[in-house]
Amino acid sequence: MNLQFWKPITATEKRYQVVRREALKLSLAEWRSDPKLISEARKMFAQESFLVMLDVLRNENPAGNVLPIGTSANDRSVMQARGEGYHMAIANLEAMTREYLVPEPIEAGFDPEEINKQ
Repeated sequence: MNLQFWKPITATEKRYQVVRREALKLSLAEWRSDPKLISEARKMFAQESFLVMLDVLRNENPAGNVLPIGTSANDRSVMQARGEGYHMAIANLEAMTREYLVPEPIEAGFDPEEINKQ
């Protein structure tokens, strides 16, 4: 019996080329300050299939795992950090749909304060 699960591929049939590209260095605040990017994120969140996927991710949060009795404090802290990071990632994904206005910085004034005496 001669079973063959794949066809041998010759070098002339397939050629792969590695294409290097620079990683995107866009922060959440930069995303949230661009109305076009916010609009694209809102389109994603309007899709029922994406919302179901997001619910599945929420259900898989490792913070819901019960650790056995006798788990060390170090292992518990690792699991807590993992759960918090997971929660933060989902929260950041949801935050991409909301606009973020950068508050104007408060300028320090060194004038004497006015005190109203009444």
